[in-house]
Amino acid sequence: MMRTARKIHRIAGYLVFLQVLLWIAGGVVFSVVPFDSLVKGGAVTSSPPTPAFPAKWMATAGDALGDIGNLIALRSHNSSQGILLEAQTESETHWLRLADGSRIEKPSAEAVTAYAAQIYTGPGKHITTRRLQEPETSVMGLVKELYGRRDVWQVSYNDKAGTRLYFDGPTGRYLTVRNDYWVLFDAMWRLHIMDYSDGENFNNWFLRLFSVLAIIFALSGTVLIIHALRRLIRQSANTGSRN
Repeated sequence: MMRTARKIHRIAGYLVFLQVLLWIAGGVVFSVVPFDSLVKGGAVTSSPPTPAFPAKWMATAGDALGDIGNLIALRSHNSSQGILLEAQTESETHWLRLADGSRIEKPSAEAVTAYAAQIYTGPGKHITTRRLQEPETSVMGLVKELYGRRDVWQVSYNDKAGTRLYFDGPTGRYLTVRNDYWVLFDAMWRLHIMDYSDGENFNNWFLRLFSVLAIIFALSGTVLIIHALRRLIRQSANTGSRN
């Protein structure tokens, strides 16, 4: 029985050794790195609040909304172009300026940079503003900073975290903040839950399989430890009786 337990323990250990190290490393990162202030950039950004509808907004945008058709949702957003109205119908979404009801235009890099300066509160200086048609990837393609979202503005700053603010390409709306700590956290999270595509499914078959193997490794190790302790106790008892 002990020979079988040793064999099972050895094989299971070979299979789960690296993943157990990744689980431990991930747990250390998750517990040590401040999430809200550092990973999510809360210490260097101030997200714009959702703007309220002005009292006389219908006077400026009402006619334009009437031309759109049957609305099912109407929302307001801050953007590099001022306050925007998101008018959603059953088939499409229309974007209008709340100031005059006109259709939005393509945001300029200068306008996006100026809007980013209102959100960024950190010590870094502005480096670049660029429009990305393809998503940024890191860690050999494992981490996708915006989970595959396309057509965005990226505004970068030279602080220690390498802060990057992202804005919607067509409208200039603020989307989110990313930095080097977020990339590390996201990479460790994907390795931790063994979901290497979306990084959201912690009930996948890889994780299930390696969890079972880790349990087998632990149980077989427990059997070996109990056996070793019993043998040690017997040896101590025999030594005592001889004396």
